[in-house]
Amino acid sequence: MRIRNIILSSLLSISTTITVIIYFVDTTSWPEGISKALLITSLALYGVAVLTAITNMIITLATVTEKEKYSYKTVLLFKLINIPFFIVNFVIYTLILILPLNPWLFILAIPAFFVVCFGVCATYILMLATSLDLVRLIIKKQIRKEGKIVDQLFPLIASFLMVFDVIGAIVACVIESKSKKKKTIK
Repeated sequence: MRIRNIILSSLLSISTTITVIIYFVDTTSWPEGISKALLITSLALYGVAVLTAITNMIITLATVTEKEKYSYKTVLLFKLINIPFFIVNFVIYTLILILPLNPWLFILAIPAFFVVCFGVCATYILMLATSLDLVRLIIKKQIRKEGKIVDQLFPLIASFLMVFDVIGAIVACVIESKSKKKKTIK
């Protein structure tokens, strides 16, 4: 899990960096092919990240019964590492949607809508890839009859919602650390 998430986080970080360079740096003085090459590279890395995320989800679901080699803190770490990617994603999609509001550019509204829809779906898949690791930990905890399902209900539901997935991971970490303290005291 760690290696797959390190690869996923690295791909997203590189893709985000390239995307920020393309959209926010003045590239008019650069040679003609460089900005196109950066765009193609960014899209290719984004595509590989989505494929890595789908593979990660399949492997995570297929290995629910195996012993986990990671903790709630590891899942939270990968969620926190990916926050800059999601922020840049949100800004870029917002700019793409705002651009067609200009009456002269209204013809761009339909393609922009489809680009944003595809991007949001791909972003959700990327978010879900790290969320399923948390879901797997919660399921395993319930299989072993550790803790109450009520305590894990919010992190479980939050894992499937954008932004709330990080909050759910934080809550799951707090609950896990409290339960470990209780075990230590007993």
